[in-house]
Amino acid sequence: MSVQDHQKGEYKLTAISAPRLYGILARDARVGVILRRGPNQWVQLVRWDLRNDTLEHGQWLKGRVYEKRCDLSPSGEYLIYFISRMDSKGYCGTMVSKPPFFTALAYWKHGDNTWGGGGVFDDENCIRLNHLADEQELADGFSVPSYMRIKLFGENSGRGEDGYVYHHTQCRDGWVLIQEGKGHYASAEKGCSWYYDPVRIFEKTNKYGFKLQQIWRWTARKNRPFQEFDYCILDSNNQICLQLHNLTWADWDQGDLVFAENGCLYRLSCEKEGYFPAIEKQFFKLIYNFRKNSFIPLTPPPQACKW
Repeated sequence: MSVQDHQKGEYKLTAISAPRLYGILARDARVGVILRRGPNQWVQLVRWDLRNDTLEHGQWLKGRVYEKRCDLSPSGEYLIYFISRMDSKGYCGTMVSKPPFFTALAYWKHGDNTWGGGGVFDDENCIRLNHLADEQELADGFSVPSYMRIKLFGENSGRGEDGYVYHHTQCRDGWVLIQEGKGHYASAEKGCSWYYDPVRIFEKTNKYGFKLQQIWRWTARKNRPFQEFDYCILDSNNQICLQLHNLTWADWDQGDLVFAENGCLYRLSCEKEGYFPAIEKQFFKLIYNFRKNSFIPLTPPPQACKW
C-alpha cells in the first residue's frame, strides 16, 4: 500500500520532477539532515529537529554529493560529505561543515575521480577518512582543532564506491545483514545495471521490537534514482505490518518510522508502546513537501565558518 493511498487529498502531484531525498540521523541527539537533490546538478542541505519536525532550510551547492559516503557527528553538529563538482574545476573532495551549511571547515582533496572518498565520525573528536595515504593532508587554508584526530579506514582506505563507507555506517547504526542475496549484472537495454536475485536484506529493530527491513532489488535503473529500496515492517511474530516500495531512504526515529517518498518527508508514529497501528488506522504525517523548494542564495553566518 502506497503512502498516496493514505494521503489522498493532502497534496497533489505536479509536473515538477520530484527531488531525491536522503536522511542522515545523529546517534546521540534527535537531529538529522536531509540532502535534497534536484535539479540534477544541485543539492540543498536541510537541518531537521526530530523533536518537533521543524526544518531549517540551508545552503545549495552545485555538485554531486554522494550521500552514502557522508556522516553526522554523534551530536549532529558537524557533517562530513564527499562531493564531485559539476563545473569546469571538476574536482572531488571530502569536506566537513556545520549543517545546514555546506561551507567547508575542513577540505581534503581527492583528485578528479570518485573512487573512494568520504568519511565517518568515529566519535565527536575523531574523523576516519576513506582516502589514500597520500590524500590525508588538508588543502591549503584549512585546519582542524587540535583535539580532532584524523585517521584512515585501513589498508583498503580510499577504495570502493558507496559501499565501503555505507556498510560501515549501516553496521554501526544497528542494521544487520540477514540475507546476503546475489547480485547480477544486467545490460543497459534492460534499464538496470545491477539487480539482486535473491534480494539482499538488512534489518533494524526499534525500541518497541518492530523490525524494519531494507530490501535491495536493483541499482542504477534507467531514469530512476541510482539506488532504491523496498522497506517492510515486521512485528515480533514476523507478521508484515507495512510495505513501502521504491524509496530512497527510511529509518527509525526511536519508535517512529521516518522516510522519504516522491519528494516528500513522512513520519508514522506508533499509537502506544508495543503497538503498531493496523493498516486501516495508519496515519502518515507529511512533514514537508520538498517539491516546493527552489534555489535561494544563502550566506553562512560567522558561527558556521569556524569550528
